[in-house]
Amino acid sequence: MTEDTRAGWHRLIRQEDRQRLVQQAREQEPVRGTRREIEHTWAVRLILPLTQCQWIITELEEDGIAFGGAQITDWELGSVWLPELEELNVRGLRVCQDLTFDGGGRTLRQWCDLARSSAGGLLPTIL
Repeated sequence: MTEDTRAGWHRLIRQEDRQRLVQQAREQEPVRGTRREIEHTWAVRLILPLTQCQWIITELEEDGIAFGGAQITDWELGSVWLPELEELNVRGLRVCQDLTFDGGGRTLRQWCDLARSSAGGLLPTIL
């Protein structure tokens, strides 16, 4: 991975959205792992066009580590390193931000519940 690639992940998410995700991560930091954890309802959705792959991100660290839900074959919560997503290239298709998505007022827990209740445990690719 080159230095350009590490910096290139910033292009995945609009600047104002990155700033909001970083702010949400800062708000979460003092309560992470406690009963007072914040369940954010605003999120960014990244997609790999023409596939079922999608990431719903609610928090972002300055180094490109994002927290949220990911759907590749199944839906799961966890962290993803955005420089790796920026490098992903499947037959010319690249990960991009879904600019129409705003989280739908749902928490990650609600997105997980929705995926578990849908056919095959996956979220629809058109939300």
